[in-house]
Formats: sequence, structure tokens, C-alpha cells
Amino acid sequence: MFDVAVIGAGPVGSRFARNMAEQGVKTVVFEKKKRLDEAVCCTGIVSREFVEKYGISEDVIYRNANSASIFTPSGKLLHIERDKPQAAVLNRPALNEYLGRYAIQSGADYRMNSNVVNIEKDARGVSVSVQSGHGPTETIRAKAVAITSGFGYRFTESAGFGRIRDFAMGVQAEVEAPELKEVHVFLGEKTAPGFFGWLVPTASGRALAGLITRTKTAGFMKEFLEMLSNRGFIPRQEPSVSYAGVALRDIQRTSASRVMIIGSAAGQVKPLTGGGVYFGMMCADIAAQVLGQAFQADDLTSKSLANYDKEWKKALGKEIKVGYWGRRFYEQLSDRYIETLFDVVVTSGINRTLLASDDVTFDWHGSIVLKLLRYQTIAGIVQAIVNPLKKNK
Repeated sequence: MFDVAVIGAGPVGSRFARNMAEQGVKTVVFEKKKRLDEAVCCTGIVSREFVEKYGISEDVIYRNANSASIFTPSGKLLHIERDKPQAAVLNRPALNEYLGRYAIQSGADYRMNSNVVNIEKDARGVSVSVQSGHGPTETIRAKAVAITSGFGYRFTESAGFGRIRDFAMGVQAEVEAPELKEVHVFLGEKTAPGFFGWLVPTASGRALAGLITRTKTAGFMKEFLEMLSNRGFIPRQEPSVSYAGVALRDIQRTSASRVMIIGSAAGQVKPLTGGGVYFGMMCADIAAQVLGQAFQADDLTSKSLANYDKEWKKALGKEIKVGYWGRRFYEQLSDRYIETLFDVVVTSGINRTLLASDDVTFDWHGSIVLKLLRYQTIAGIVQAIVNPLKKNK
């Protein structure tokens, strides 16, 4: 019998598994992919803060970024740049392999090509039903289970946690982009209504193009690639695309007796962008600390594991709440309002002021939202949009 079973070997699952194994907890990880370095639908842009905090090897980084170009619906350009790199573009499959390797070295037992089909809990532990390849289903027993399987609701719903409260769909393709030197972001209702599109350089001459929408994702992606080609950002091509659900809001409860939900499966993401690697790994550390203490106390009850909910919400709750407000507000903006906000930010020099502020960083969007609202011009525009919405409710 294992102490803890981990469902999913992405960055969050491997970080959690490593932490548990290093505490001497008998840990098994189930991953449905055959290899850790298989392709994933994730752009992999993280902050340098993340890289340094978790000691990520430069070997899994395509490039560092200190600048980006943001395009409005009409094509106006806002170029932002700092002297030092603010972000890193990761080779996401390589990151999965890198973090998994350290977890294995720490003593975690990895079971690849293992699809978890069911999880059942009883008074003595958890039964995890696993099918390896096309073989028969095997039942593995553990004292506790951590669900780190990314966006989805099959396991969270069956375990009584419900579904992610808000989500969208992301789509991405690897494309040829021989002239691309920096990250490009595209705004507007024709590109990705309520969200954004991106073109991110990776290896030499290659890039990731993608977007997020709530509906008609495939159609918007087709038009986005066409636009990129027509405007000379990429050569004309027909790349294969991949899709993934993007959590935008956390589930209300992330622990119960013998069970923890961590990462995108719990909605521990940045609501404005859907990025989940950094927040998910932060929560993996918190979960591992709480579960380790619970094992030491021989107390895997809901009350004991509720400290996980308390601590991660203490660390990220306000950030996620403010970010989600910003997300919902942005989704109400028409192209005309986006253009207006853009003009105000540029002509008032707000962009330069924010760039000069040390506490404006890549990952912490809530602080950026709050800083923007301190400007009377921005606050006035916000009120002009929000007040009619309140009246129409």
C-alpha cells in the first residue's frame, strides 16, 4: 500500500511527488502519457521569478524575454521593454521531464502509460483503478490521493468537489516564424473575443501561435493564422493544432479526508491569462507540507487537510479574486473601449510608469489591475462601462 497516489505527472504533480518523497512518504505517480516529454498544449511562458525560485535549469528554456509587442484591434502597437529579462519561454515537454526526473530521483514511483479510470475512497484509504496501455484494470491502494491531472472535472466531480466554476478553451500550433524576435500579443473581437491571441518565439525560426476563446475556438484559430500570414508575421502554412481546457476560476473546496486537488484541476491559475504552472507549483508545496504533517500526526481527516485550503487561499486568494474581476471586466470591452484604454495608457504615460515600478511583475496581475484603477482616467472609463452593466442586470 502506498502512502499517497498522485494523478498526473505535469509540473504540479511532479513537484508535489518530489516533496512527498523527500519527506519519506511512499509515493506513486500515475501518468497516462507514455513519456514525460510528450507534447503538451501549453505555451510555457513563466517569469524569471519562477525560474529562480524553483531552480529551473536553463537547459529547458528556449529563450528569455525582456520585451513584448501588444497589438490593438485596429493594429496600433504598444511596445513594452525592460532592461532585464522578465520572462522565460520554456520547452514545456522538457520541463515535464526535468521535474519528473527529480521526483524519481527522490524516490517517487512513476507509472507511465497508466490511465486512471476511477477513484474510490473508504474509511481505510483510497482505491485507484488504473489501466496500463490496453491491459486489464488494476487497483492500487493508497492512504491518500492528490489529483494534479490538469483541467477537467471527471475526478473532481466523482470525488464530490464539483466542477471548475469558469473556463474557456485554448488552442495552439507550432509554426514557422523565421523573423520573429519577441512575444506578440493580439487583442480584439475578431481575434479572440474577451481574451487574446499570441505568437511566441521558441527555438530558432519556430514559434507557438494560439488563442483562448469561450466559443468557436477552431474557427477563430483558422482566421488568426490567416491574419498572421497576411500581415507577414509568419509564412503561409497549415500546421496541426492542439486544444486544451483553460481553468479561469477555482473550485470552492480543494481538500477532503484523504483527498487533495492541486493546480489547474483546482483552478489555481492566473484568471487573466489562464497560466497555471507557477501558482500550481506554489500550491503543490503547500499541499505537500500539509499532507506531510498530516501523515506525521496520523490524521488524514477533512479537518486536518483543510489547512491546505486555508494556506493556499491565504497566499493566492486575493490575487485570484482581483484577477478574475479583471478578467470579467475585460470580457465586457468592445474593440472601441480597448482602443480608448490603449490611447489613455499611452498618452498619459501610464505604461512607462508601470514599467518603472519594481512591484509590477510578470506573474502578479492583481497588483497591475489595482494600480491601473488608481488612475482617475482609467477609473472613469471603468465606471462608464460598469454602471450600464449594473443597470441592465
